[in-house]
Amino acid sequence: MLFQRLFLAAVCVASVAGLGHAAPITYNFVDYAADQAGHTLSGTITTDGTIGFLSSVNIASYSVSIAGPHPQSWTSGDVGVDVAFSSADSIQAFADRLEFDASAPGGGSPRGFTISFNDPISPGTLFRTLRYRSAFLAVAPIYEATNSVSPPSSWSTVSPTMNGTTDWVIATAVPEPSTLALLGLGAAALLGYRSHRKRSSRRGC
Repeated sequence: MLFQRLFLAAVCVASVAGLGHAAPITYNFVDYAADQAGHTLSGTITTDGTIGFLSSVNIASYSVSIAGPHPQSWTSGDVGVDVAFSSADSIQAFADRLEFDASAPGGGSPRGFTISFNDPISPGTLFRTLRYRSAFLAVAPIYEATNSVSPPSSWSTVSPTMNGTTDWVIATAVPEPSTLALLGLGAAALLGYRSHRKRSSRRGC
């Protein structure tokens, strides 16, 4: 009974820890190799902990790194960087992921989420962009990374596979150390409970 109580307590605490998220949440960008023309995407995006639809004020920091034939990288600490949302329902944050709705909206303009760097010394000449854009009217959704070198795109993929869904998971949460510890406690309690039951079963034979 003691092991069962410990396990249930650990699960309850872990569940409560996953709600609300008053603290910032860091997500890892998802690398969709099939849609990136031989490039690899990595980096993080940190929010203020908001769960629900995000705006630029909810983005605390980010870093983008693209490896491959046309590499590029930039961070939120660089001068000339920007995060843009073309609509209020472009990015939805969950405790474990960030989702972009690539389906066509009912009206207005397409949804879009762009993380960019535009050198203030040579604006429009030296730039880097990571962009997710939804379908709109007869136009298909686009996933692309552009830059100012030739050719001007690391990739520009129309109707990307994105694992076959229009709810593109663009980033997944980095587990918090406290959450990992709680999950470890729950797993240990469960193993202890099973071992205790086996011993009790043997004694009862």
